[in-house]
Amino acid sequence: MAKWFPIIVIFLSIYSCSTAETKGEPAKTNLASSYFSEEAIRAFLEKPAENGEVFRIYANSETYRVVQLSHKATIQLKPDEGGNKAVCEEIARYNMVEYFAEGMLKVELYPNNGAFYRVRQARPSGVKELDKLFSEDITRWQFLFPKNEINPREFKIRYGVTLVNKVSRDEARELLMKHAR
Repeated sequence: MAKWFPIIVIFLSIYSCSTAETKGEPAKTNLASSYFSEEAIRAFLEKPAENGEVFRIYANSETYRVVQLSHKATIQLKPDEGGNKAVCEEIARYNMVEYFAEGMLKVELYPNNGAFYRVRQARPSGVKELDKLFSEDITRWQFLFPKNEINPREFKIRYGVTLVNKVSRDEARELLMKHAR
């Protein structure tokens, strides 16, 4: 399926666009601007936390934000700006269609050292490649435990990612032909 994702995305960007395109520019709709707006990002990050949810991520090709929703006294995330930028660059590869995906990961830590034991999809986003990207992204995180106690050992991380169509129909058609060969 991973092999076909770029082809499917390109196909959808060519044939499912509901707006007019002019002079080779990418089609513009309100979807991208509504999900990129500061109000929409803030609304996503400030939604009430589900049971067991500790962190929430919002990402697109330009922004990577993490907020901690609970257990602030017992677990902290060590900053990693370089890793965040790398994820944004990876997301940019999928900017061929306008789409907002939301998923959730379940994380389990070793009780003796706080290292990752297991990262699993609790609620897939619907885009397998993005789910894999965030599952792998989480494993680069490093946690700090101020009270020298590994707590919580199991928790959830919700992520939301916005993809924006940044290719024209002609470019998408060329990419589709290239991948179809």
